[in-house]
Amino acid sequence: MTHGTHRGYQAGCRCIDCRDFVRDYSARRRNLGHPNGVVVMVRSEALRRIMRERGIDYDTLADAIGAHPSTVLQELKRSRMGLYRLDAIACVLGTHYMLLTDDDCVSADAS
Repeated sequence: MTHGTHRGYQAGCRCIDCRDFVRDYSARRRNLGHPNGVVVMVRSEALRRIMRERGIDYDTLADAIGAHPSTVLQELKRSRMGLYRLDAIACVLGTHYMLLTDDDCVSADAS
């Protein structure tokens, strides 16, 4: 059994390392919610329309926000992305992120 791991704690070990791990792990799970922060549904068609209007392709957009083009393309295909990523894209496009989503991003954190 390895100490300081979830498996060690589940096996019944209550050494300092195992208890510290579980305490930190539980605190992270309570506070983070989702590793990407708030995840919102994106109106992909609106985002693509704005990109066409402004003459911005996926490579240019991805370079401006510091992401790989395939990552941006996948997120648009899924129509889901983190709020921070969506905000970065909206800044590059010169619009506000609320125009690219139907989700209520303001109250999502408040609840």
